[in-house]
Amino acid sequence: MTSASVPPVPPLTPAEIPQPFIDMMLQRKAPGKSVKETSPKVFNADIYRAVVWMLVVSSALVVWFSAPSDGSAAEWKTQMTVAEAIKTSNDSRTEGAPQQQVTNGWFTADALPIISKQLSGLHTAQTTGRVPLLLLVFGLGYGLDVVGRSLGSIYNSRAAKPATNAPKSMAAEAS
Repeated sequence: MTSASVPPVPPLTPAEIPQPFIDMMLQRKAPGKSVKETSPKVFNADIYRAVVWMLVVSSALVVWFSAPSDGSAAEWKTQMTVAEAIKTSNDSRTEGAPQQQVTNGWFTADALPIISKQLSGLHTAQTTGRVPLLLLVFGLGYGLDVVGRSLGSIYNSRAAKPATNAPKSMAAEAS
């Protein structure tokens, strides 16, 4: 294809020129005057969500570690291991059913305080309100997340729309 075979393109009329192009050309003509572009304030849902959930996690950690605990599983395991070792050594010295009954009773007497501590620890964990408080913290966090993102999307949609009731300029009112 040669340049002679391409038909000439007619120039654009002023109504056909795109508005951003006109604005750009006007800025080039008047270099001292710059048009300040203002972007609408936008609500960033990702940042909001990150802040809310960081607050929820920090609150959950405070709730978790501030609740009292009564003993630990490692402590109870050690105590049970000691009681079982004593029972094994006592069983090795028994010579009949009556003596085995006695050593089993001793083992029960050794194990009962450990088991009661475990149950006390479970009871304490349940009655401290740790689980309901954690549910409350996560429920409030979820609610804040949903409400905040909903309000943010409403704000963004209003900020993106041009104002329909904008005041008229003095020149437009005069004509």
